[in-house]
Amino acid sequence: MRWMPLLAAVSLASCVSPTEPPRREKPEASEANRPFRLAGIAGVRSLEDTEIWDPVSDEFTAGFEFSKVGTNGFGLEFGLLGSTGFESEVAGGIGVTAAVLEAFAGIRKEFDWGHWRPTFGVGGALIGAGIDNDSGDVADDQDTTSGVYVHGGIIYDFDARAFIGVDYRAMTDTDVDFGTFEGDVDYRQVTLILGVRL
Repeated sequence: MRWMPLLAAVSLASCVSPTEPPRREKPEASEANRPFRLAGIAGVRSLEDTEIWDPVSDEFTAGFEFSKVGTNGFGLEFGLLGSTGFESEVAGGIGVTAAVLEAFAGIRKEFDWGHWRPTFGVGGALIGAGIDNDSGDVADDQDTTSGVYVHGGIIYDFDARAFIGVDYRAMTDTDVDFGTFEGDVDYRQVTLILGVRL
């Protein structure tokens, strides 16, 4: 019966065979892992100084914004915005076109409400603006200025990457000189935002 202990040891060893270590599942990308955002912007803008901009004070605006937001909700934002308006029935059918180009940078704060993110920001902008007509006598009606903007809106996260939102923005403290006309390019605008986290 000396072989009985040996047989028992062999049987036990066959039962305790080495197993693969459990695989670690790759964690899903979270908002914290994607602090960079790139968004397209499109909407309508109303220039407040109607003495200069009427009848092209209501313009279509579009652009993009790049931002980085930390886990505390504070971050930076940069972007470009452009707007244009056209009216063909001015002074006997003369067409008038207005255009505004803006580069901006500022700080922002986002609040985490699950899928919803209220967003606020403030910053500065460098703006180029001009008015041209198609009568054949194109006046030198262009100027540059700086300004201060504030904005606020709400963003909805579809998932960890894609989001959509609406934003209200106000520009102030601008000043332009179009020769015989002096005024500003202060505005109010409402835009739709569609973007992704990078």
